[in-house]
Amino acid sequence: LGMVMDDVVVFVPNSANWLMVPLSASRLSFDCSASVDATFRDGLSAHAGSMTINGEVHGPLELVAINEMRRNRDYDDEGDIEIGARVHDGGQVCGIRVTIASTARIDGHFEVFAEHQPVVESGARVDDLVFTPRDRRDCEDLIDN
Repeated sequence: LGMVMDDVVVFVPNSANWLMVPLSASRLSFDCSASVDATFRDGLSAHAGSMTINGEVHGPLELVAINEMRRNRDYDDEGDIEIGARVHDGGQVCGIRVTIASTARIDGHFEVFAEHQPVVESGARVDDLVFTPRDRRDCEDLIDN
């Protein structure tokens, strides 16, 4: 996990694989869960089964639990999003459960669409958090594209 020169190192849990993604790639998509710790200079749009995002994001953040977009809502271990990153320009996330970790610093308007109220850990700072219950609606209908 972390940054190597101009590449993002992404660990894919349960597969023992590491992926190298060019730092210029601000759109990431995984068919499984992912954990990312890097600095993104032009926003980040990431889709994965479940995800943990750390590091720093300049520009808008968009996180979507991809299995939610595929309408696979019966998996208890999918749809979790955890944010521990420094986010400079707000954004949107959509999943089942969203956790704002104690290390998170989120500036700007930040929208959370989830089945459950987001958990904001002690020490986290979120300037303008707006929670909208999904009520089993599809993420693709809620996230501004």
